[in-house]
Amino acid sequence: MMMKSAFLLALSAAVVPTLALPAWEPKTYQVAVGPNGQLVYDPEYIYADPGDIVRFNFNPKNHTVTQSAFDTPCVPLESGISSGFTPVAPDSDEARAFYVTVADEKPVWIHCEQTGHCGKGMVFAINPPPDNDPKSFAAFKALAIATNGTGAGN
Repeated sequence: MMMKSAFLLALSAAVVPTLALPAWEPKTYQVAVGPNGQLVYDPEYIYADPGDIVRFNFNPKNHTVTQSAFDTPCVPLESGISSGFTPVAPDSDEARAFYVTVADEKPVWIHCEQTGHCGKGMVFAINPPPDNDPKSFAAFKALAIATNGTGAGN
């Protein structure tokens, strides 16, 4: 009997109860595309973790969510993110959205491909470097405006 008790005591010490942790829920960021007729993404940039979701909500006019490279802010990146043109009528109540899942912590540069929009500063970023970095969001936007949407870099 003593052997059986020692065995059960050893067995109970080996079985440690675990707490059920809640499953990780990705955060969803809301980004307005062209709100109030403005040529902007609002907010202009976000910091997100891998697995988080960015929901781009399209407003009236015809805009895109198109990935580019930092050095060519208004040129679509081959095989990059692209919503395609997403027209929304001025009097429409239709909610049109495009979703992007954040893959990693690297910067993702976005612009609107509609003629003239990127050159007027309609750009966005996920995880841009800090303001004091030469490749900050402010530098990306300035380059888009300086190249006037042509994509011609320095």
